[in-house]
Amino acid sequence: LDALFPASSALTGGDGSVSAAAVAARKGADGTAAMDHAEAGRSNYLSEDVLRGTPDPGAVAVAIVFETLAK
Repeated sequence: LDALFPASSALTGGDGSVSAAAVAARKGADGTAAMDHAEAGRSNYLSEDVLRGTPDPGAVAVAIVFETLAK
C-alpha cells in the first residue's frame, strides 16, 4: 500500500501518466526503508532492527510493476 496509494494518486491526479505513477510508487517504496514498524503484511512480524534500512518487499514489487509498465 505504501507504493500503491501514491501510484494511484498520480494516475488520478496530475497528468495521469503511468510514468508519474511509477515515480510515485518508487518514492513510496523507498520511503518504507525508514519505517520502524509495519502496520500490515508479513513485515508486521519483524522487529525494528530488521525493518530499518530495508524497503518493504511488497512495495518494491509494486514499484517494479509500474516501472515496467512505464517503459
